[in-house]
Amino acid sequence: MSIPLSLPELPAWAAQLAGILPLTGLVELVDASEKLHSLELAAAVPLWNWPVTPAMARSLFSNDNADACYLDSVRQSQALHCIDGRFGDLYPSSTPTTSLMCGQTKRPATVIANPWLDRETPRGRRQKLKVIVLTENLDRPQPRLSSSSSAHLWMSILGWLCWAGAGITSLYARLYIAAAYLALMPLTGATIGLTHGNAPRQLLDTTLDHARMVVATHSLNGTAWCAFYGESKLLNTLLNRPLCRVDARPSGRLLPLGLLLRLLIAGQWVLSVGSCALRDWNAIVIFAWLMFCILYSAFVYPLRVCVQDWLRQSCNLSAECIDVEFTTRRSMLSALVCLNPDTKERRTAWIDPILRQSEDRDSWQRELLNYILTKRTPGDAIANQYWWKFIEEGYNAGDKIKDKIEHIMKLSI
Repeated sequence: MSIPLSLPELPAWAAQLAGILPLTGLVELVDASEKLHSLELAAAVPLWNWPVTPAMARSLFSNDNADACYLDSVRQSQALHCIDGRFGDLYPSSTPTTSLMCGQTKRPATVIANPWLDRETPRGRRQKLKVIVLTENLDRPQPRLSSSSSAHLWMSILGWLCWAGAGITSLYARLYIAAAYLALMPLTGATIGLTHGNAPRQLLDTTLDHARMVVATHSLNGTAWCAFYGESKLLNTLLNRPLCRVDARPSGRLLPLGLLLRLLIAGQWVLSVGSCALRDWNAIVIFAWLMFCILYSAFVYPLRVCVQDWLRQSCNLSAECIDVEFTTRRSMLSALVCLNPDTKERRTAWIDPILRQSEDRDSWQRELLNYILTKRTPGDAIANQYWWKFIEEGYNAGDKIKDKIEHIMKLSI
């Protein structure tokens, strides 16, 4: 017969704290939307990490994730305008949040120095450009079934060991409310996996083609821009096609699962409030587990890390980032024209949504293309034009970006 574990009685001040600490389970200390997005994109939320807040419950029951992950849905994301660098097509990205998260790499971005920032007196809004270079991992031609890195898998195993240790300790100490609360964690996680997906999303078509550039921004009149650089079909698949769920269930089967999920979530809340009423070690154990899950989601495996693992493990891709700042938008456009692989065919229709056609633009564009393609120094009549310094600035930065991209491409071979 096992001997129960005897715990000391809590001091008065600790008992007072125990009366309120488990209520943190009802407060959104971690962004519920990011956690749900991690689940739907990469199925990367461990089953033990499922304390559900009221805000998360609302998200769980109001989300149709068949065609888009949570933060990529129209209601939850800001539109990301994409401009095709070859044909000039302007379209909203179907994966705005996931696509931009690809640029939050674990390694710091390469910063391109722009000496014109020190030379020029600011006359307009400075423009920030992030170039995201996507390449295929040729040393591992097939994506893995798991979307998680080995580090995340080890952390998940550590979490299971902590969960089992806390559960066994609670049973020996006769902390039955805490033990029941811990038991609800994997049950809730498994049910959410059945309703919202327990398999990573896959890119629909990653057959490599010729190089392409796609310019993306939240506002065509803004100051923050992204340029995605990679194979044509790869960029089209990531930016333009939806990340469809592969294990979607018929709506009729979701009804009983939805009812079960509501009961499990209600059970979590009832046990949390009940432990507050007892003001004993049950409340301390529940609070400790809540803090463990919060720290894990916020610092150990946040969404940006999850997206990078999904990109590398499930999509077999790598992302490298290059950051550069320009004095004006015309300088940035000059740099983009320089690094666009379709510039050699004089394709500049992608500029139209940003800078409309005019005689001034035609003159700037003509001299820019001539300078890029021929490297000829212009005469005084051209060099005295106000936009010539923007061509020089853009070409200088664009040439450095091209060199860096070529270096990245060589390393991926």
